[in-house]
Amino acid sequence: MLTLRFWTLVAILALLNLTEALQFCRVEAKRTDLCFAVASYKNHTTKAKDVSLHFSARFEGRNGWAAFGLGSKMAGSLIFVMYPGDQDGDVTTSVRSTPGHFPPMVIKTSDVPDIHVTRTWVDPNGAHNVLYTCYDCESWTASDLDVDSEKQPWIWSSNFMQDTRSDDPELMLNMHTDRGVARLNMKSSYEKHPEEAVVAQVSEPRVTVNEATKKKHHKHKTFGLVSIHGFLLTVSFMSLSGGILAIRSGMVNSFKMHWVVQSTAGGAIVLGCLMGIWLSISHGGHFSSFHQIIGLAILPGMIAQGLLGYWHHVNYVKLGRRTAISNYHVWVGRGVLVVGNINVGLGLKLAHASSTAFYLWFGSLCLQLTILIPMWYFWAKGLTIMDVVKTGELRRKRGADPEGVAAEYASVEQDPFIVDDDDLDDELDAGGVKGRDLEMR
Repeated sequence: MLTLRFWTLVAILALLNLTEALQFCRVEAKRTDLCFAVASYKNHTTKAKDVSLHFSARFEGRNGWAAFGLGSKMAGSLIFVMYPGDQDGDVTTSVRSTPGHFPPMVIKTSDVPDIHVTRTWVDPNGAHNVLYTCYDCESWTASDLDVDSEKQPWIWSSNFMQDTRSDDPELMLNMHTDRGVARLNMKSSYEKHPEEAVVAQVSEPRVTVNEATKKKHHKHKTFGLVSIHGFLLTVSFMSLSGGILAIRSGMVNSFKMHWVVQSTAGGAIVLGCLMGIWLSISHGGHFSSFHQIIGLAILPGMIAQGLLGYWHHVNYVKLGRRTAISNYHVWVGRGVLVVGNINVGLGLKLAHASSTAFYLWFGSLCLQLTILIPMWYFWAKGLTIMDVVKTGELRRKRGADPEGVAAEYASVEQDPFIVDDDDLDDELDAGGVKGRDLEMR
């Protein structure tokens, strides 16, 4: 075992010492096993820069497909696709592209570099291989290729489940099960004055060689501004669900609990959004991610929600009924709650949060749904939380006076605020009825 490890290490070091060696590999058990090697050179006949590409992939049970392409995204990429052919030992390949995040289609136009498939084979280890030569490959303008770049992006993807095994080069591909972006030091493999044929070769062991140095993501401090920003907004959006539960609980102080919880959570959300804006400005002032854009929309939405809530309350005290403002308050609140919780997840992704943080966020979503779904279910049946808790008492009341019970347990969709005597002044309306009595009707 030690001897095997020693010679493996020697092979890796030898491979690293070859200035022309340039390859990327992704090997992950049975899901993904692909490598592609790149070698470029100046063609002194055409004066163009040609690229040799060797693509190698293993397919468990001869199922699945693998692909790699130019650039950092699918849109406009020149994509090389490979999958097992109909018979053992057959390899099917094609060159494709796509205008967006859609299945790539075989290129049938003439504005594509001259690409020759030099050889296809299946080696004794079961790896399917294709050797390409892309003449004047930099002429592909839909995505950038620079053979002198030290950080040239290449996308790659694979699917290990699709039943391919086809000789059809235009086979429709199912969505990838694994994907990524590799950045390779193209300059290390470029030959300006080749003395012999330049051919890319995937080498054993299947490891990445001459990958561009990755910039490490800055690890945020536990009690730094970014962490406080995320924690504050996560807890605040969770609290909004508690405020909704309060107003529909049927308890005596439900209105007071609702406005206290929602005002506190809403204020914290506004503060968290302002912190996010400050962080974006301090990091260059760019608002380009979905998380930032959604955050900018949530800020005025949260402020508007608070004002709508207060406006609804004033109208209800005066009129004793819901108005259009009441509906706006309900639906803007629902929108802010849903979008805000989603944006917390986008923020975790932007911050490269740990798996634990994502699990906690997902757990908070499940907790909110566990609270809200039963609440809405019982509310659709005309029941508050207190009704459900006091089922026996409710049944006795219904037997004695069903109409009185229906009036007592009026739907919060109709009366979204239940106000305690202590919460309203005893102001009379034009007919001599107290405002608090109106809201309790």
